[in-house]
Amino acid sequence: MLYPVKILSPQGRVKKVISSVALSDMFWNSFNEKESNFSMVQSNDFRIPRWVKEKLDREFPEGPREGEDRPDRVSLKECA
Repeated sequence: MLYPVKILSPQGRVKKVISSVALSDMFWNSFNEKESNFSMVQSNDFRIPRWVKEKLDREFPEGPREGEDRPDRVSLKECA
């Protein structure tokens, strides 16, 4: 339950009174608007922030090219 709100002027006089029904309507309209903008499905459009990309580019200036063996991976034949 919401109580009526009185808005006062700088002189202390009542400028406006907002009823509990109006406050309730304002709250639920705001709530429904925020809920409609929320989605349970994540989009596949994931963007990496520029500062993260620049940092990774400095730390790992050139990554492995396609088809090249990666030195940090061990093949199953070497393990046997």
